Amino acid sequence: MNRLVKDFICLLILCFPGLAFSDNNNFLNEHAPEWQLTETDNNIQIFTRDYKESNFRAFKAVTVLDQSIESVLALISDPTSCPLWVDNCIESYNFIPHDFVHTENQFIDRYGYALSHLPWPFKNRDLIVHIITSNKPDSQEFMISMSSDKQLVSDNKNAVHITDTQTRYILRTLDKQKIEFIWMQHTEPNGKLPAWLVNNMIINLPLKSIEALKKVAKRDKYQNAVIEFDSQNRIQGIKFPEEN
Repeated sequence: MNRLVKDFICLLILCFPGLAFSDNNNFLNEHAPEWQLTETDNNIQIFTRDYKESNFRAFKAVTVLDQSIESVLALISDPTSCPLWVDNCIESYNFIPHDFVHTENQFIDRYGYALSHLPWPFKNRDLIVHIITSNKPDSQEFMISMSSDKQLVSDNKNAVHITDTQTRYILRTLDKQKIEFIWMQHTEPNGKLPAWLVNNMIINLPLKSIEALKKVAKRDKYQNAVIEFDSQNRIQGIKFPEEN
């Protein structure tokens, strides 16, 4: 397969945190029996499955990271961190829609923008997502989930806008410096692409990105981050150390 085509398909499967899903959503449920183990590489397991009426499959990546839950959660929650660890992501930031009604906590309920590079002659891809961050107060389990908002389109004329993508991250503490990391995602790429090509390549994004995440999470900014909770032990935000 042509290297350019491979890079193109990998880059279509974008990643950014977002909208929370109920455990009743069987398509991004980690325990759904339809998940099929597709590949294991460097202690990362990649599962795939059919998704609703789509021709494009969903993926689930599962691994154990030798990191604190604070460092990984801080990295993924950082609105500008996408280029640091998501394969070929070149820009990301908090996004405020024109008619957005501000919530009480703009950490746990917000919007974000992400842009990914595609090699010439293809145009870059971007998306706007609704981001929800939550936790189970009675356990060390956190969720960062994403859903694209079809009503919001960026003004970037140099990128093709993706309007149908869903992602869910689950982080579980195993001990002080070890967590289980689960990443589930489905993207409906815009444009005419053979489904079999995309389905053959969706394992590359999580494999490459998780390897980068392992390295970036070791930076002092993320290692020294602190999770902030309310009186009922619900996550309220991430406090980063002051940068010199």
